[in-house]
Amino acid sequence: MVLLALDHGKSLHVTMKLLTLCLLVPFAFFVPLAADAGRNHETRITRNEAQHLALSSHPGARVTAAHLNHSHGHPMWLIELSGPEANQVIRLSVDGMSGRVVSQR
Repeated sequence: MVLLALDHGKSLHVTMKLLTLCLLVPFAFFVPLAADAGRNHETRITRNEAQHLALSSHPGARVTAAHLNHSHGHPMWLIELSGPEANQVIRLSVDGMSGRVVSQR
């Protein structure tokens, strides 16, 4: 490609700009795809966000389980916490779209 450009009278500078542009354009399409790869498309709230929302109302607790469930077609994160006291288990449901803690058992 560089040799063809030099044969036709184009400068090497212009040719290198075109080559660089041709190599960078595909990255413009793949970078947004890679950045979005960690997000669950069914929800607006990620697993990590749901866990933090659940922990914010229970200081000293830690997450023991978290999974996505669908209640009547609506995404809900089911979060299980172990409380600061021994044998204390707290189960929370966090709305997968709004992030609101819906229920606690």
